[in-house]
Amino acid sequence: MSLVQWRQFNFFDLEKIDLGDDTEVFKDIVACTSAKEHIILADSRGQVHLIDKDFNVSSFVAFRYGKLTHMKQLKTLNVLVTIGEESRDTPPIVKLWDLERKDAKSAASIDGHPAPVCTRTLKMQHVEKGAYVTTFAVLDNLSQLAIGFSNGSALLLRGDIGRDRSVKQKLVTESSIHAITGLGFDDRDKHPILYIVTSRKISYYNTSESRDPIKLDDQGCALNCAISNEHTKEMVLARNEAIYFYDQTGRGACFAYDIPKSSVTYYKSNYLVIVTPPAATPAPVHLSKDTRSEISLRPTNGLASFQDRTKVTIFDTANKFVAYVGEFDSQILGILGVWNTPWVVGSNGHLWRLNEVDNVTKMDTLFKKNLYLLAINLAHSQSFSDANVAEIFQKYGDHLYSKADYEGAMQQYIRTIGHLEPSYVIRKYLDAQRISNLASYLQALHSAGLAKADHTTLLINCYAELKDNARLEEFIKAKDENMTFDVETAIRVCKESGFYDYAVFLAAKFEQNDLYMDILMENKVDYEAAIKFIRKQTPSDASRYLLSYGKKILHSAPLPTTQLFIDLCTGHLKLESRPPSRAQSPTKNPLTQHLGMHTLAQFTFPRMDSTKKTQQSPERAISPSGEVKSPKSPEAVGSPVSDDADTGFKQPAAWSEQTSVSKFTALFVERPDCLLAFLEEVKQRKFPEGSFIPPPEANGSMNGSIPYVEDSADQGRERERLTIFTALFELYLMNERVLVDDYATLILRNDDGTLKEVSKTDKAYNAHLERCKTKAMTLLKNATLPYDMNQALVLCHLKDFEEGIVYINERMEQYTDILRHFMDKGDTKQVVASLQKYGSKDPSVYTLTLSYFTSTPEILEQCKDQLLHAIHLIDAEDLLPSLEILKSLGQSSVATVELVSDYLSDRIEKSLAIRKESAQVIAAYREDIAHKREEIAELKNNATIFQVTRCSACGNQLDLPSIHFMCKHSYHSRCLPESDRECPKCLPQYRVLEQEEQDGFGVIADYFSKNTLAFTKLID
Repeated sequence: MSLVQWRQFNFFDLEKIDLGDDTEVFKDIVACTSAKEHIILADSRGQVHLIDKDFNVSSFVAFRYGKLTHMKQLKTLNVLVTIGEESRDTPPIVKLWDLERKDAKSAASIDGHPAPVCTRTLKMQHVEKGAYVTTFAVLDNLSQLAIGFSNGSALLLRGDIGRDRSVKQKLVTESSIHAITGLGFDDRDKHPILYIVTSRKISYYNTSESRDPIKLDDQGCALNCAISNEHTKEMVLARNEAIYFYDQTGRGACFAYDIPKSSVTYYKSNYLVIVTPPAATPAPVHLSKDTRSEISLRPTNGLASFQDRTKVTIFDTANKFVAYVGEFDSQILGILGVWNTPWVVGSNGHLWRLNEVDNVTKMDTLFKKNLYLLAINLAHSQSFSDANVAEIFQKYGDHLYSKADYEGAMQQYIRTIGHLEPSYVIRKYLDAQRISNLASYLQALHSAGLAKADHTTLLINCYAELKDNARLEEFIKAKDENMTFDVETAIRVCKESGFYDYAVFLAAKFEQNDLYMDILMENKVDYEAAIKFIRKQTPSDASRYLLSYGKKILHSAPLPTTQLFIDLCTGHLKLESRPPSRAQSPTKNPLTQHLGMHTLAQFTFPRMDSTKKTQQSPERAISPSGEVKSPKSPEAVGSPVSDDADTGFKQPAAWSEQTSVSKFTALFVERPDCLLAFLEEVKQRKFPEGSFIPPPEANGSMNGSIPYVEDSADQGRERERLTIFTALFELYLMNERVLVDDYATLILRNDDGTLKEVSKTDKAYNAHLERCKTKAMTLLKNATLPYDMNQALVLCHLKDFEEGIVYINERMEQYTDILRHFMDKGDTKQVVASLQKYGSKDPSVYTLTLSYFTSTPEILEQCKDQLLHAIHLIDAEDLLPSLEILKSLGQSSVATVELVSDYLSDRIEKSLAIRKESAQVIAAYREDIAHKREEIAELKNNATIFQVTRCSACGNQLDLPSIHFMCKHSYHSRCLPESDRECPKCLPQYRVLEQEEQDGFGVIADYFSKNTLAFTKLID
């Protein structure tokens, strides 16, 4: 495509800079380049001028006795590379200047002003006499430097040019009649490539190999008309007829532009700036006559005369348009890009700035000309934000929509997805009745994962309106993993529209098991399929679905549902390998109401340590199905019970909170027959006989708490075990006939573990009821079960289970409660039997019988001997004072004085004997007190003479120092501790007396120990 056919715009505004006093600096320029913050100019005197953004000039001498011909500022390092000559007879010299380091004493300083430090000077080798430097290229890391000469030779310098003392220099091409007009590096690979351009050809050289350069084309270009693109690393050649792009493979793109060119350069990697020279421009006089006839160079001294104006054209090669065309009344010495602006350096002290218009202006210009595609391409190349690009697409879509090109407009609107509000597009196409195009937009919206529930609803409704089952099926069954949409909404709309198959497909594809189950239960009412579906789920999901729908399924299909509960809780549920669900909506647990059944889920366990960390028992490994695999029995895999060779017991399936029995018992509130079968089978599978080793504290002492085990899983297992046994115990005691009148058949468990349905009139059911009490006693007598005895006792009282009441009280050694139970029932025979049975174990039970035996004349007549025996035993064991016994008997009108006359006579005789004995003790105490008083008076009034001659401790003869006590005991001073100033022999007796004096509460405590007050309250 010809460049002259490209659209032309004016995206740069020309501004001439008034240099003022700095005009002289811009005269006599021979080379120019730009740095990060400077414009750098070199004049014919060998001086270099650094011009900052405020046009402050600092200068230094690069070549004091010669001239500077070329220079370049590195992009990554603040280093200036200059090439020049110190004299006409010496070869060219390369100098490296560190622009960050400045020294006022440097040889390059002018009038004592600080000048950059020259860090390296390199003299070129292998240079023929009379050859001049025409161009050069350098890598930013200063690892390689290539220099081209007028005689056609190219010199390559390799090594760390900035630091190494010796740098390898090699002639890449030999001399010829064709001068080197361009050099460029391609350093994208590990081994850089050097492009070499002459006026007759272009070739490339692998700097890591010793082979000759490889020719790419037989055509070259003039001097300053070859440049390397810093980003693509392509070599660009500007010939008079066209612009050519080259890489290692050869010629690439080509743009026709038939006009003479004096130089070509890049600005921002996408703007190619071409300078068209005046009609007549002489070549430099320092080149040979043949060379001057082949190449066209600008004069180095700026003294040329010309008739035509110089033309500057800026091409956007990426977007293929002309960004600027301008003419200048001065010769162009260089195009520099600095401070984010291109600068045009002219001869005779002229400087222009090309101010690029802002992107908004560019877009407005393109929009006015309806050049939306060009605007989009420009936005991409200028790295516009996605939102800005989407705005362009929107304008383009609006333009096409106004032209009634709805299909094309929709293609543009689709590209705005993620930035443009979807309702903007939807309203347009709803008004235009372009349902088909709207469906395409909504489909793309879903593919981008930005669709909302309303969009999914609208899309499916569009397909339904169009009766386009094929596109609906394509949307529903799309394999694009990036397509996301509100699956729940899609399923709901499919259900409402009658597309049940698609609803089921979506639920299965996206593993929306909750919705799948809902369709199965609410729409198809297929309980058998629901049970099969639940069997394929993981234990957690199966548990969740049973909590939600188990009660309904159990009502319609009690037998298979009960079996499903059994398999789930015992680890026998055969599961398929399924990936985790993508999105599962939380299921609310409906079991928050009081169900009227005293299950263990409502009880607390005071000794349960909930702060223990969960640990996996090292003796067992849990399989994914929730089963236990013993490392000593590999065959146990797949079986819920494994043998333990060490203990001789069978280890049931591992406990899991998700499949705990306590979570499901409430679902059986209307079907206690199913609950009983369920619990019996779970008990048999998970807790068979011998599967539990009772802890030491569980043998002979039931404290109603779970024994502590280190593994929290074992704690949960025992908690579940207690739940099952407690619930079974309650079920065995309850009257099931009252709860199952609404059902024609009932579920029973056979001895072999299978379930069967029987009618209420079946003999098997009646026999089952008769065995319930026996089973209840079997549970109570299970010595390995640490159940809550108080709770069990409450259940026995509620169900009036006398055998259980007696057994539990015996286990708890609460014999008085047994007597109270029979006394409340008025069962005198059992009271007498219990008194005979437990009297020897707990004599205090006799105190309870006093009031009962005298409650009625019949009981008194029947139990007169037992009453007298009880009174005698109470008196013998000193369980109650005599007055309390008489008070208890006196409250009844049945008991007479004659009945206790013998007891009273005996108590009077004993009282008289005690009184006589007490009088004797009192007399002895009085005599002792009188004696003590005399001793005290003697000590107070008369001197005490110590005549003891031997130590009371060691028995040796007393010597000084010695210690004498008033109690007539004497000791060596060495025989007594220093802190002890009391007689060691008399001290114990004194301490006893002191404690007796201080322990006044002991008398009251002794009175309470006889239970006198408690019995008085009981009688009252």
